[in-house]
Amino acid sequence: MIEKSLRSFDGTRIVYQVWGSEGAAEEVARRRWLVIANGYGGTFCSWRELLGWLEARYRVLLWDYRGLHRSEIPADRTRLRIEDHCLDLDRILDAEGISRMVLGGWSVGVQVALEQYRRRREGIDALILVNGAHGRVLHRSLDGRLAALLLGPSLRSLRALTPLLAPLLLPPLRLASRSPSSLSVASLLGVVHGRPASFQEALHAVLTLDYRIYLQMVLQADEHDTEDLLPSVAVPTLVTAGDHDRITPPRVARQIAARIPGAEYFEIPGGTHYSVMEFPRLCANRIESFIRGRLDRPPVTG
Repeated sequence: MIEKSLRSFDGTRIVYQVWGSEGAAEEVARRRWLVIANGYGGTFCSWRELLGWLEARYRVLLWDYRGLHRSEIPADRTRLRIEDHCLDLDRILDAEGISRMVLGGWSVGVQVALEQYRRRREGIDALILVNGAHGRVLHRSLDGRLAALLLGPSLRSLRALTPLLAPLLLPPLRLASRSPSSLSVASLLGVVHGRPASFQEALHAVLTLDYRIYLQMVLQADEHDTEDLLPSVAVPTLVTAGDHDRITPPRVARQIAARIPGAEYFEIPGGTHYSVMEFPRLCANRIESFIRGRLDRPPVTG
Protein backbone atom coordinates (compact mmCIF):
# COMPACT_ATOMS: atom_id res chain seq x y z
CA MET A 1 0.00 0.00 0.00
CA ILE A 2 1.20 3.50 -0.86
CA GLU A 3 -0.28 6.62 0.73
CA LYS A 4 -0.23 9.85 -1.28
CA SER A 5 -1.73 13.32 -1.24
CA LEU A 6 -2.42 16.15 -3.64
CA ARG A 7 -3.91 19.62 -3.76
CA SER A 8 -7.35 19.59 -5.30
CA PHE A 9 -9.11 22.17 -7.49
CA ASP A 10 -9.43 24.67 -4.62
CA GLY A 11 -6.15 23.94 -2.88
CA THR A 12 -7.58 21.48 -0.34
CA ARG A 13 -5.14 18.67 0.49
CA ILE A 14 -6.67 15.26 -0.25
CA VAL A 15 -5.07 12.07 1.08
CA TYR A 16 -5.50 8.78 -0.78
CA GLN A 17 -4.13 5.25 -0.82
CA VAL A 18 -3.19 2.92 -3.66
CA TRP A 19 -3.21 -0.83 -3.04
CA GLY A 20 -2.06 -3.66 -5.31
CA SER A 21 1.00 -2.04 -6.87
CA GLU A 22 3.45 -4.71 -5.74
CA GLY A 23 4.80 -7.25 -8.20
CA ALA A 24 6.35 -7.27 -11.65
CA ALA A 25 5.65 -4.04 -13.50
CA GLU A 26 4.00 -5.77 -16.47
CA GLU A 27 1.74 -7.79 -14.18
CA VAL A 28 0.72 -4.73 -12.15
CA ALA A 29 -0.03 -2.77 -15.32
CA ARG A 30 -2.49 -5.49 -16.43
CA ARG A 31 -4.53 -5.29 -13.23
CA ARG A 32 -7.86 -3.52 -13.38
CA TRP A 33 -8.37 -0.41 -11.32
CA LEU A 34 -10.99 -0.60 -8.59
CA VAL A 35 -11.73 2.89 -7.22
CA ILE A 36 -13.71 3.10 -3.97
CA ALA A 37 -15.71 6.05 -2.66
CA ASN A 38 -15.85 5.59 1.10
CA GLY A 39 -18.64 6.24 3.56
CA TYR A 40 -18.68 9.42 5.63
CA GLY A 41 -18.05 7.35 8.73
CA GLY A 42 -15.27 5.33 7.14
CA THR A 43 -11.57 5.80 6.58
CA PHE A 44 -8.85 3.57 5.19
CA CYS A 45 -8.92 1.05 8.02
CA SER A 46 -12.52 0.11 7.16
CA TRP A 47 -11.29 -1.67 4.01
CA ARG A 48 -8.01 -3.12 5.25
CA GLU A 49 -9.06 -6.77 5.54
CA LEU A 50 -11.17 -6.74 2.38
CA LEU A 51 -8.38 -5.19 0.30
CA GLY A 52 -6.01 -7.79 1.65
CA TRP A 53 -8.02 -10.31 -0.38
CA LEU A 54 -8.23 -8.15 -3.53
CA GLU A 55 -4.86 -6.47 -3.92
CA ALA A 56 -3.24 -9.45 -5.62
CA ARG A 57 -5.65 -9.11 -8.56
CA TYR A 58 -6.55 -5.41 -8.68
CA ARG A 59 -5.05 -2.02 -8.17
CA VAL A 60 -7.32 -0.32 -5.67
CA LEU A 61 -7.60 3.39 -4.92
CA LEU A 62 -9.58 5.02 -2.11
CA TRP A 63 -9.43 8.46 -0.54
CA ASP A 64 -10.45 10.42 2.54
CA TYR A 65 -13.10 12.97 1.63
CA ARG A 66 -12.35 16.65 2.08
CA GLY A 67 -13.29 17.64 5.62
CA LEU A 68 -12.81 14.14 7.05
CA HIS A 69 -9.96 12.21 8.64
CA ARG A 70 -6.56 12.87 7.00
CA SER A 71 -7.79 15.17 4.24
CA GLU A 72 -8.09 18.89 4.92
CA ILE A 73 -11.19 20.93 5.64
CA PRO A 74 -11.61 23.30 2.66
CA ALA A 75 -11.14 27.02 3.22
CA ASP A 76 -14.59 27.53 1.69
CA ARG A 77 -16.70 25.35 3.95
CA THR A 78 -19.60 25.33 1.51
CA ARG A 79 -17.46 23.12 -0.78
CA LEU A 80 -18.38 19.87 0.95
CA ARG A 81 -21.00 18.59 -1.48
CA ILE A 82 -21.14 15.26 -3.28
CA GLU A 83 -20.12 17.13 -6.43
CA ASP A 84 -17.00 18.46 -4.69
CA HIS A 85 -15.92 14.92 -3.78
CA CYS A 86 -16.27 14.05 -7.45
CA LEU A 87 -14.07 17.00 -8.41
CA ASP A 88 -11.47 15.70 -5.97
CA LEU A 89 -11.73 12.27 -7.57
CA ASP A 90 -11.13 13.85 -10.99
CA ARG A 91 -7.84 15.26 -9.75
CA ILE A 92 -6.77 11.95 -8.20
CA LEU A 93 -7.60 9.99 -11.36
CA ASP A 94 -5.65 12.45 -13.48
CA ALA A 95 -2.67 12.31 -11.11
CA GLU A 96 -2.62 8.49 -11.25
CA GLY A 97 -3.27 8.31 -14.98
CA ILE A 98 -6.44 6.25 -14.51
CA SER A 99 -8.66 6.36 -17.59
CA ARG A 100 -10.74 3.21 -16.98
CA MET A 101 -11.98 1.71 -13.74
CA VAL A 102 -14.55 -0.24 -11.82
CA LEU A 103 -16.08 2.33 -9.49
CA GLY A 104 -17.39 1.31 -6.10
CA GLY A 105 -19.07 3.17 -3.28
CA TRP A 106 -20.02 2.34 0.29
CA SER A 107 -22.80 4.14 2.20
CA VAL A 108 -22.73 7.80 1.07
CA GLY A 109 -20.08 6.67 -1.37
CA VAL A 110 -22.92 5.15 -3.42
CA GLN A 111 -24.07 8.71 -4.11
CA VAL A 112 -20.53 9.76 -5.00
CA ALA A 113 -20.11 6.80 -7.37
CA LEU A 114 -23.43 7.45 -9.10
CA GLU A 115 -22.72 11.17 -9.44
CA GLN A 116 -19.31 10.41 -10.90
CA TYR A 117 -20.98 8.07 -13.38
CA ARG A 118 -23.32 10.91 -14.36
CA ARG A 119 -20.34 13.19 -14.95
CA ARG A 120 -17.70 10.90 -16.50
CA ARG A 121 -19.36 7.64 -17.46
CA GLU A 122 -17.08 7.01 -20.43
CA GLY A 123 -14.27 5.80 -18.13
CA ILE A 124 -16.38 3.57 -15.87
CA ASP A 125 -16.60 -0.13 -16.82
CA ALA A 126 -18.83 -1.23 -13.92
CA LEU A 127 -20.37 -0.02 -10.66
CA ILE A 128 -20.31 -1.71 -7.25
CA LEU A 129 -22.79 -0.07 -4.87
CA VAL A 130 -22.34 -1.30 -1.29
CA ASN A 131 -24.88 -0.76 1.50
CA GLY A 132 -25.95 2.73 0.48
CA ALA A 133 -28.67 4.94 -0.92
CA HIS A 134 -29.00 6.70 -4.25
CA GLY A 135 -29.60 10.11 -2.70
CA ARG A 136 -31.58 12.06 -0.10
CA VAL A 137 -30.01 9.86 2.56
CA LEU A 138 -32.07 11.13 5.48
CA HIS A 139 -35.29 10.64 3.54
CA ARG A 140 -34.57 7.24 2.00
CA SER A 141 -32.82 5.52 4.88
CA LEU A 142 -35.86 5.86 7.13
CA ASP A 143 -39.47 6.68 6.39
CA GLY A 144 -39.29 9.70 4.08
CA ARG A 145 -41.93 11.78 5.79
CA LEU A 146 -40.54 11.11 9.25
CA ALA A 147 -37.05 12.01 8.10
CA ALA A 148 -38.24 15.23 6.47
CA LEU A 149 -40.10 16.27 9.62
CA LEU A 150 -37.56 15.25 12.26
CA LEU A 151 -34.08 14.30 11.13
CA GLY A 152 -33.14 17.36 9.10
CA PRO A 153 -34.16 19.94 11.74
CA SER A 154 -32.69 17.78 14.50
CA LEU A 155 -29.31 17.58 12.78
CA ARG A 156 -29.31 21.33 12.12
CA SER A 157 -29.98 21.98 15.79
CA LEU A 158 -27.30 19.50 16.81
CA ARG A 159 -24.81 21.16 14.48
CA ALA A 160 -25.53 24.53 16.05
CA LEU A 161 -24.96 23.06 19.51
CA THR A 162 -21.76 21.21 18.57
CA PRO A 163 -19.39 23.85 20.02
CA LEU A 164 -21.09 23.37 23.39
CA LEU A 165 -21.69 19.61 23.31
CA ALA A 166 -18.51 18.33 21.66
CA PRO A 167 -16.11 19.26 24.50
CA LEU A 168 -18.42 17.54 26.98
CA LEU A 169 -19.35 14.38 25.08
CA LEU A 170 -16.49 13.52 22.74
CA PRO A 171 -13.58 13.06 25.21
CA PRO A 172 -15.32 10.33 27.26
CA LEU A 173 -16.65 8.69 24.09
CA ARG A 174 -13.14 8.64 22.58
CA LEU A 175 -11.78 7.10 25.76
CA ALA A 176 -14.55 4.48 25.79
CA SER A 177 -13.94 3.64 22.11
CA ARG A 178 -10.42 2.48 22.99
CA SER A 179 -11.74 -0.04 25.49
CA PRO A 180 -12.10 -3.65 24.27
CA SER A 181 -15.62 -3.62 25.72
CA SER A 182 -16.75 -0.99 23.17
CA LEU A 183 -16.84 -3.65 20.46
CA SER A 184 -18.85 -5.98 22.67
CA VAL A 185 -21.35 -3.21 23.45
CA ALA A 186 -21.72 -2.31 19.76
CA SER A 187 -22.29 -5.97 18.92
CA LEU A 188 -24.89 -6.42 21.68
CA LEU A 189 -26.76 -3.32 20.45
CA GLY A 190 -26.86 -4.72 16.91
CA VAL A 191 -24.76 -1.88 15.52
CA VAL A 192 -22.19 -4.33 14.19
CA HIS A 193 -22.13 -8.10 13.66
CA GLY A 194 -19.55 -10.08 15.61
CA ARG A 195 -16.16 -8.56 16.38
CA PRO A 196 -14.65 -7.22 13.13
CA ALA A 197 -10.96 -6.47 13.50
CA SER A 198 -11.09 -2.90 12.18
CA PHE A 199 -14.36 -1.68 13.70
CA GLN A 200 -12.90 -0.32 16.92
CA GLU A 201 -10.24 1.64 15.03
CA ALA A 202 -12.90 2.98 12.64
CA LEU A 203 -15.14 3.96 15.56
CA HIS A 204 -12.35 5.90 17.24
CA ALA A 205 -11.55 7.66 13.94
CA VAL A 206 -15.17 8.80 13.62
CA LEU A 207 -15.09 10.21 17.14
CA THR A 208 -12.13 12.44 16.26
CA LEU A 209 -13.99 14.28 13.50
CA ASP A 210 -15.07 17.92 13.51
CA TYR A 211 -18.81 17.36 13.93
CA ARG A 212 -19.85 20.76 12.59
CA ILE A 213 -18.22 19.71 9.33
CA TYR A 214 -19.49 16.13 9.50
CA LEU A 215 -23.12 17.15 10.10
CA GLN A 216 -22.93 19.77 7.39
CA MET A 217 -21.76 17.09 4.96
CA VAL A 218 -24.65 14.80 5.92
CA LEU A 219 -27.17 17.62 5.45
CA GLN A 220 -25.69 18.52 2.06
CA ALA A 221 -25.74 14.85 1.01
CA ASP A 222 -29.47 14.86 1.80
CA GLU A 223 -29.90 17.57 -0.84
CA HIS A 224 -28.29 15.37 -3.49
CA ASP A 225 -30.26 12.87 -5.57
CA THR A 226 -29.54 10.44 -8.41
CA GLU A 227 -33.03 8.94 -8.70
CA ASP A 228 -33.29 10.16 -12.29
CA LEU A 229 -29.99 8.55 -13.24
CA LEU A 230 -30.70 4.94 -12.30
CA PRO A 231 -32.68 3.83 -15.41
CA SER A 232 -29.93 5.17 -17.68
CA VAL A 233 -27.03 3.30 -16.04
CA ALA A 234 -25.62 1.20 -18.87
CA VAL A 235 -22.72 -0.66 -17.26
CA PRO A 236 -22.74 -3.89 -15.22
CA THR A 237 -23.78 -3.03 -11.66
CA LEU A 238 -23.59 -4.96 -8.40
CA VAL A 239 -25.77 -3.73 -5.52
CA THR A 240 -25.26 -5.14 -2.03
CA ALA A 241 -27.07 -4.84 1.29
CA GLY A 242 -26.70 -6.25 4.78
CA ASP A 243 -29.90 -7.92 5.92
CA HIS A 244 -29.44 -6.35 9.40
CA ASP A 245 -28.49 -2.88 8.14
CA ARG A 246 -30.47 -0.29 10.13
CA ILE A 247 -28.87 2.74 8.44
CA THR A 248 -29.61 1.86 4.82
CA PRO A 249 -32.04 -1.07 4.99
CA PRO A 250 -32.11 -3.74 2.26
CA ARG A 251 -35.27 -2.26 0.73
CA VAL A 252 -33.20 0.78 -0.34
CA ALA A 253 -30.65 -1.42 -2.13
CA ARG A 254 -33.45 -3.44 -3.75
CA GLN A 255 -34.92 -0.22 -5.12
CA ILE A 256 -31.58 0.68 -6.68
CA ALA A 257 -31.14 -2.78 -8.19
CA ALA A 258 -34.68 -2.79 -9.54
CA ARG A 259 -34.21 0.54 -11.34
CA ILE A 260 -30.79 -0.12 -12.89
CA PRO A 261 -31.17 -2.34 -15.98
CA GLY A 262 -29.54 -5.74 -15.48
CA ALA A 263 -28.20 -4.96 -12.00
CA GLU A 264 -27.22 -7.85 -9.73
CA TYR A 265 -28.42 -7.80 -6.12
CA PHE A 266 -26.54 -9.50 -3.29
CA GLU A 267 -27.79 -9.57 0.30
CA ILE A 268 -25.27 -10.39 3.03
CA PRO A 269 -26.74 -12.66 5.74
CA GLY A 270 -26.07 -11.18 9.16
CA GLY A 271 -24.52 -8.07 7.66
CA THR A 272 -25.09 -4.61 9.12
CA HIS A 273 -24.08 -1.30 7.56
CA TYR A 274 -20.48 -2.38 8.18
CA SER A 275 -20.46 -5.54 6.11
CA VAL A 276 -17.16 -4.65 4.45
CA MET A 277 -15.54 -4.98 7.90
CA GLU A 278 -17.69 -7.87 9.18
CA PHE A 279 -17.42 -10.18 6.16
CA PRO A 280 -14.34 -9.03 4.23
CA ARG A 281 -13.65 -12.35 2.53
CA LEU A 282 -17.28 -12.87 1.51
CA CYS A 283 -17.49 -9.33 0.12
CA ALA A 284 -14.15 -9.66 -1.67
CA ASN A 285 -15.21 -12.97 -3.25
CA ARG A 286 -18.51 -11.48 -4.43
CA ILE A 287 -16.78 -8.43 -5.91
CA GLU A 288 -14.23 -10.61 -7.68
CA SER A 289 -16.83 -13.02 -9.05
CA PHE A 290 -18.88 -10.06 -10.31
CA ILE A 291 -15.92 -8.47 -12.11
CA ARG A 292 -14.73 -11.76 -13.58
CA GLY A 293 -18.22 -12.78 -14.66
CA ARG A 294 -19.32 -9.48 -16.14
CA LEU A 295 -16.07 -7.96 -17.44
CA ASP A 296 -13.35 -10.60 -17.74
CA ARG A 297 -15.36 -13.51 -19.09
CA PRO A 298 -14.45 -14.15 -22.77
CA PRO A 299 -17.30 -13.53 -25.22
CA VAL A 300 -19.36 -16.50 -26.36
CA THR A 301 -18.77 -17.33 -30.02
CA GLY A 302 -20.95 -19.49 -32.17
